[in-house]
Amino acid sequence: MVNLRTLAADRNNISYIKLEKNLTDLGLRENKLTSIDISTLDSLRSFGISGNSIKILDISKNKLLNGASATNCNLDSIKYCPSGYKNLVSFVVDSNNLTHIPINFNLWPIIINFICSKNQIKSLHIPGSLAGFATVEACADNQMTDLTFEDPGSINRLVVSGNNITTLQTDSMFDLVSFYSIGNPIKHLNLSNSKKLLVFYISSNELETINIQNDNNSSIIHFESENSPSLYCIQVDDTAYSKLNWRQVDSHTKFSPLCVIESDETISINEPINQHINLYPNPTSNQITLSGFYGQKKIRIINSLGETLFEQQVTSKEQLDISYLKPGLYSVLLGSNNELHSTILVKQ
Repeated sequence: MVNLRTLAADRNNISYIKLEKNLTDLGLRENKLTSIDISTLDSLRSFGISGNSIKILDISKNKLLNGASATNCNLDSIKYCPSGYKNLVSFVVDSNNLTHIPINFNLWPIIINFICSKNQIKSLHIPGSLAGFATVEACADNQMTDLTFEDPGSINRLVVSGNNITTLQTDSMFDLVSFYSIGNPIKHLNLSNSKKLLVFYISSNELETINIQNDNNSSIIHFESENSPSLYCIQVDDTAYSKLNWRQVDSHTKFSPLCVIESDETISINEPINQHINLYPNPTSNQITLSGFYGQKKIRIINSLGETLFEQQVTSKEQLDISYLKPGLYSVLLGSNNELHSTILVKQ
């Protein structure tokens, strides 16, 4: 067996095995192993040991690895190679007892599949350029409260269900194609820059706002946001299209081209400004005036991201300086929840 390169012995009753040093590919899935020593296999390129009961795994000397699979092994810890894995494409260690994975994609430069769901990982930072990095299912069903990305723009599939995550960097996930989040305390999601999005699935979250106004809503083939009791408004490209095509939403949730938060409640703005209330001049470059109402009313000027740039109480015919605003389109809201009027301001 000195020249043995490949060993495939899945689904047997093997409880102990001594491995040949020249092995390049190893398959020992669904056996009865409680330990395995692959640290001396300098030529090892891939291994699959899922379905055993191995507590500790040492891959610190297996520098040539391009694939690793150790699912459902009761793993408590893994010892990694400090200099990284230049050839590693897939790393799958879901359904174990791992509490920490020191991921460094600068040292794993061509990884495209990384899965460590159903562990006990509380915090995960994914650094590096993520060149070619496509799938992150690292996050599902852990105890994670903190998930950050140094470069989230390359992620195209993200699964974060079953955690305690409150915030995500979704506003810069430009290549995101599918997003799944079930049972997280996330309150706000901004996917307006995810123009490639095809699948959006959330449920049983604590969401208050979703901005999915990405100028490409017609490409989304599945949209679901049920069991979100605090979600009153979803910001979309076209209200009529969303109502017609996206049916799996709660009855209290509305679609709107603009959602704002007032008095801790998200509201949608669809109605035009009252015919007796005037905003002029429009377009303008320096000042605006509102008229046609009595007493004082609150005015807010909001950009395309839903951010309030100006807010104060005004009286009829009072002039307001807007010279500091960048040229573009802004929403002007006047009044409160009981009587709220809106119009579009063109800033030159």
